[in-house]
Amino acid sequence: MSYTLMKLGLFIDNLASDPPNLTNFPACGELRNDIPEMAECEMTIHRYRETLEMLQDQFNNRFQDFHDKRGTIQLFTDPISAVVNDQPPELQMELCELQGDFLFQMKRNERGTPGQHTWQWMQALLSPLWIDTRLN
Repeated sequence: MSYTLMKLGLFIDNLASDPPNLTNFPACGELRNDIPEMAECEMTIHRYRETLEMLQDQFNNRFQDFHDKRGTIQLFTDPISAVVNDQPPELQMELCELQGDFLFQMKRNERGTPGQHTWQWMQALLSPLWIDTRLN
């Protein structure tokens, strides 16, 4: 999602610049060369920018719940990189200990990406006893 929003933002910024940066829009660049009147071309580019802004707004509205839960999602996909203050208070201290645990970080590096073992990461995060027995 963030990739799509980043690209939409880039496209909108490109079209909003003066003169519009059409590097990512080769067909629009050709259109600009084909239309003799610059004002008509600028109106067309302005319409494209408005359409992209509308698409960005719709994307933000439809996926707002994912944006709101971003911290929680990161907690379960990559707890080592999760921002402690963004997590529920009852998990913050344990997350601090988890992120500071050298052995856990070593095990993480051995296992590969955290997305491959999401359930194990979740158990490790929620159960200190499980961490102690798993890492020893």
